[in-house]
Amino acid sequence: MYETFKNDYPNYHQLKYQHEVASVKDIQALLKPDQTLLEYFVGDKNIFIYTIAKNDFKVKKVAKDFPLEEWVTQLRNSIYEFDKQNEVYSKVAHDLYTKLIAPVQKELQQKLVIVPDGVLNYIPFESLLTEETTEVNNYKKLPYFIRKHQISYNYSATLFKQLTEKENIETEGDLLAFAPIFNSNKEEYATINARRNGFANLQYNIPEVESINTLIEGKLFTGDQATEANFNKHAKDYKIIHLSTHGKSNDELGDYSFIAFSKVNDSIEDNNRLYVRELYNMELNADMAVLSACETGLGELKRGEGIIGLARAFTYAGAKSTINSLWSVDDAKTKKIMELFYTNIKDGMAKDEALHHAKLTYLDEEFDAAPYYWASFIPAGNMEPIVLKSNYDYLWLGGIVGLGFGLALYRRKKKAA
Repeated sequence: MYETFKNDYPNYHQLKYQHEVASVKDIQALLKPDQTLLEYFVGDKNIFIYTIAKNDFKVKKVAKDFPLEEWVTQLRNSIYEFDKQNEVYSKVAHDLYTKLIAPVQKELQQKLVIVPDGVLNYIPFESLLTEETTEVNNYKKLPYFIRKHQISYNYSATLFKQLTEKENIETEGDLLAFAPIFNSNKEEYATINARRNGFANLQYNIPEVESINTLIEGKLFTGDQATEANFNKHAKDYKIIHLSTHGKSNDELGDYSFIAFSKVNDSIEDNNRLYVRELYNMELNADMAVLSACETGLGELKRGEGIIGLARAFTYAGAKSTINSLWSVDDAKTKKIMELFYTNIKDGMAKDEALHHAKLTYLDEEFDAAPYYWASFIPAGNMEPIVLKSNYDYLWLGGIVGLGFGLALYRRKKKAA
């Protein structure tokens, strides 16, 4: 297996195997004063929680005397069925906070880099509840963890180091976005269960990428043009890759998780599905890959490695960071959150900060405040702000205009004298 990856997927092999394990001092040198790296190891009898700050390092052992796997399943099911299981959600979200966060809460800075382990990979920590509450029917007022901390994720402390130190690569453009079409009967996909397991038509994915393109100018492929062939042709040339489509995780064989593109008639391709195994050997130069689709953060859970799926595949293909989803997302609400997110990116925010504020703004402004609508998308990898060509061009043009105005004013004053 090792030799297969080395020969067939050299990019994957280099990122996964050819690096030294990061030390605590290595991580501390990269952390900012307001950051904590929070890493978990889930054993059979205990959970070990590591907190690394700029000038501190501690380990906390928590007895695994509670049904962790069952609680995680309850949390996810109660998020899916938020209109029926709100009491279950409010209880289990606080129970998990009590076991996973409360023991180290005093060690945490405001910004967190979370490295989960095992079933913790399925948890959006932002949705945990910091207090018990009786407001179970009012999702807007719940004491979410996101209200106290800005969160990003990583697959390991070593990969955090490698991605943080990774240099930017000059690209042809800022944004490459895809929004395929799917010819499905909408009535067949009316329930949450159906949306989780099928390819319904996406009403808002094309408006989503068109709206993003008004903020960050780029190249769009929509409808019939949003094909796998066009992705393969252009993906390496852009700083941001945005895929507003369907995704499907495979929790038994992670290499068979895929992103869907528009189907090409009479194509000999694999139904225009881009599989994880195909991504491994791509050469992406993206600063960020936004997988605005369902279940792009899920896949095969391997002990000691975490989830093998689309998000990690984009990382191994060269993307410095990903925005990925932990469940099937609502089409319209995703559009809203992505518009807020990209507005913040354009304004120069770090990626985790941009998504953090987008979610908080959504919670403040939208009536539908259940975590199902906003907590699915999580940021992973290098969270530094993206230096956009369009912003740089505007600054350069502004400088030229300002210089010209200054020279004209100087000449006018000199002439008057």
